[in-house]
Amino acid sequence: MIYSSKNMDGNHINDLIDVLLYEAEILDNHQYDKWIDMLTEDIEYKMPVRITREKEDKETDLELSKSQYHFIDNKESILMRVNRYKNEYAWSENPLSRTKHFITNVRIEKVNETESIVKSYVLFYRSRRDNAYPEIFAYERLDKFRYENNKWKLAKRNIIPENSVLPLMNLSNFL
Repeated sequence: MIYSSKNMDGNHINDLIDVLLYEAEILDNHQYDKWIDMLTEDIEYKMPVRITREKEDKETDLELSKSQYHFIDNKESILMRVNRYKNEYAWSENPLSRTKHFITNVRIEKVNETESIVKSYVLFYRSRRDNAYPEIFAYERLDKFRYENNKWKLAKRNIIPENSVLPLMNLSNFL
């Protein structure tokens, strides 16, 4: 399902959806160098910790911590992670995980001619080795895409986990 603001043309919407689907494909195929090319130099990539609160506690916004994160990455730290995957000591991804990113409920808002906000839901599926029980993780992504050098690039990603305790053995894959 796709929702978008009324001031957007079909090409703009289709281009951004194509970017999301291409990104999912290259991440699932572990083509991290191609993914790096999809990121702006000032990329901000983070996932705050979800907090479980009682209904009466109104202190939090969306039950997300403002000071604790599972990760906060920039281009340099993402490059370090990618380079680590390439060496023989990347035990968390040896053998490689089998992953699928299922993207749905895409909502696109045009900010201006060169920026768009894209919200989507993702169901991340990962199987490891010969384990009969895969890991399944649902989250929302709040992305900012910027049009640079004739293509859309990811400038900011905020991953909002559905779980307060992550149902993953590790966070070795990009979400």
